[in-house]
Amino acid sequence: LDDPSRKLNVNPPRWYLLRRAVLCAKCGAPVMGGAVRGIRHYQCVNRPDMHGCGRVVMRADRLEAAVLEAMCVRLDTTELRIQLEANRANDVTWQRAQARHAATTRQLEILAQDHARGFITRSEWFAMRPALLEQLASSKVVLDADRIEAVLGEFVGRSAQLADSWSRLDGNHRRAIVTALVEKVIVLPAPHAPCAASSRVVMWWRGERKP
Repeated sequence: LDDPSRKLNVNPPRWYLLRRAVLCAKCGAPVMGGAVRGIRHYQCVNRPDMHGCGRVVMRADRLEAAVLEAMCVRLDTTELRIQLEANRANDVTWQRAQARHAATTRQLEILAQDHARGFITRSEWFAMRPALLEQLASSKVVLDADRIEAVLGEFVGRSAQLADSWSRLDGNHRRAIVTALVEKVIVLPAPHAPCAASSRVVMWWRGERKP
């Protein structure tokens, strides 16, 4: 039982980070995850139940590394910040919750100042605080429900933090980050000469037009 080889691997060798997120640049078909001679690959499949061209295949580790590199660049762009701000600006529920949160926070600050100056007693302070704290918690639930903000918030403008922590994140967390940032990953056919994996990858970012 103590044999390390018997321990459960959270992300087993056949686990595919980009499942359902990859398209073939040649024919537009979904690119599937599968093993080629025992090594994980993403491949456009041509068979009776899959109508791809079969012309695109790429090692999974190389594609996933290229996507991580692209996401790190994306996290530090002004475009992403503008997109997140626009999402908030268009979300009336989020705007109202943000306004309530700011107003309640200010009320708590004023309450603490009034108590410190002797304008209200300690009993009055304790009597008024719970209702305000409840309002604060309620608005925070709505703000935290913004999934993209919740998933990406700690990494926006801090891509190095994502790169450093990536290997320690579990599979579901990694996939949530990919889903929040990426609409699709488009893979180009391999050229005749060797090339960097990133040169075969076109990123279609969430919220933007298809490239």
